Amino acid sequence: MFKSKNSFIHKLQMSFLVTLLVFSSMFTTFVPSAAVAAEEDTVYVSSGGVDTNAGTKDAPFATIEKALQEVENGGTVVLLSDFVLDQTLSIDNSSNILGKTATIRSDEGSTYSIIRKEDFNNQTLIQISNANNITFENLIIDGNNVELIRSSGNFGIYVLGGSTALFENVDIVNHIVQGTGSFVVFSSGSANVIIKDGTLIKENEIRGLIPTNPQVCLLLVREGF
Repeated sequence: MFKSKNSFIHKLQMSFLVTLLVFSSMFTTFVPSAAVAAEEDTVYVSSGGVDTNAGTKDAPFATIEKALQEVENGGTVVLLSDFVLDQTLSIDNSSNILGKTATIRSDEGSTYSIIRKEDFNNQTLIQISNANNITFENLIIDGNNVELIRSSGNFGIYVLGGSTALFENVDIVNHIVQGTGSFVVFSSGSANVIIKDGTLIKENEIRGLIPTNPQVCLLLVREGF
């Protein structure tokens, strides 16, 4: 009787141990895989970061170009601050970014800006080419009311080379362009610009040879979209 009772207790203990091991195995294989996927698909960038960082929220990159180089295709670059640019944000081969699909957005609960610096008055603010497909989401692209000084071919945002730029819940504001063939947002050739819900193109100006600009561009600039 005593031996039988011990045998039963032993079997019960073994059954509990097996159940615990199976549960533990399921837990340890499922949870880390989700965590790793999140880290690979999302990188963070802040004006106070460093480009030799890991690109995590606690150790963000310093430049949007570096973040786009490191994020996986189809991933997300999360802005943790405003960015004041004194040169073009080039999403192309000059930044070693080729044929990438990615989203650039503000961190949850925030709306950050990509802003033209006051003395940056002779180049495009954002240029996308080389078949890159970039979505801008929940942010502001601000020309800072800086008048571009070139006599022609001035752009706030220029999309070319088979690329696509999609804007969702984005304000494109305070751009001042002038001269022949100048646009606030411009696509050429097989490139595409897609404006989605919540995006406003407002408080911009086209100065100089206004008749050379398409009416749709004037409508977007004067009345918003």
